Amino acid sequence: MLAFAKDTVYRFMKSTQINWIRFTTILASRIIKDAVVPLNNADRENVLCIDDSMFERNRSKKVELLAKTYDHAKHAYKFGFRMLTLGWTDGSTFLPVNSILLSTDNKKNRVNEAVSLDKRTIGYKRRKLSMTKGTEAMLELLKAAKTTGIPAKYVLFDSWFSSPKSLHAVKNLGYEVIGMIKKTPKMFFVYNGEELSLIDIYKSNKKRRGRSRYLLLWMSSKMGKRSRPGWYMSATGISARNTSASSQQIHPYVKMKSFAFMENAGILKYSSKSARVISGSVKNAIAFLLMQ
Repeated sequence: MLAFAKDTVYRFMKSTQINWIRFTTILASRIIKDAVVPLNNADRENVLCIDDSMFERNRSKKVELLAKTYDHAKHAYKFGFRMLTLGWTDGSTFLPVNSILLSTDNKKNRVNEAVSLDKRTIGYKRRKLSMTKGTEAMLELLKAAKTTGIPAKYVLFDSWFSSPKSLHAVKNLGYEVIGMIKKTPKMFFVYNGEELSLIDIYKSNKKRRGRSRYLLLWMSSKMGKRSRPGWYMSATGISARNTSASSQQIHPYVKMKSFAFMENAGILKYSSKSARVISGSVKNAIAFLLMQ
């Protein structure tokens, strides 16, 4: 039986002095190191996964930094936040590490502003972080995980986070990256001595007899952004069949489900099955957190 009233817990949770990102990261680190990793063999790869999900507050009126946010799943604007969650997985076990509710830096889309706080407090810094871009908030979550020593070599995310700037920033933190790459002409890959986009690389490879048309592995000596010629990284690309789409409805070259970006990731056994397990774990964990 608790020796304090529930109001004490509420005051603790609303305290601007509590660093919740660090608290949840340390808690996850202890569970991973003491309870999960000792049960695994040395060959199992540990990865960090990051994704965002809509946190709706359609009936709220006085919530701090409440914003009108676009829901990409429902293709509509909703009142609420984007919940950015960082998780850890070894392929069979998933644990949420830390998270943050993201508002928007556009004042026109914000319904309410933040309360006035001392700029030295954790509460002020957390509110300021919530108004930054998702790619910048992602780096803060990864830095917290790196500081506590959570065992992970790779970071997995989707194409929304896979800009060259973000890839270089994650690489500088000491992680390798595996993620879906945007099909954009601004990003190029040096393939067979030429600067090509993802679509051009795929088109340049003819179907071989007896091989799947939508399964391709290719190596790039450099990848980067045309506006930043100094940003180069080596990469390995994989294009795979989009099993969720009908072949009669989608053009063959648009059926590419993903391009996985890797550097020195040859030993990682990355298959469609493990990808489904990891992505499913992330979605289930975010759904669980939203129900709390």
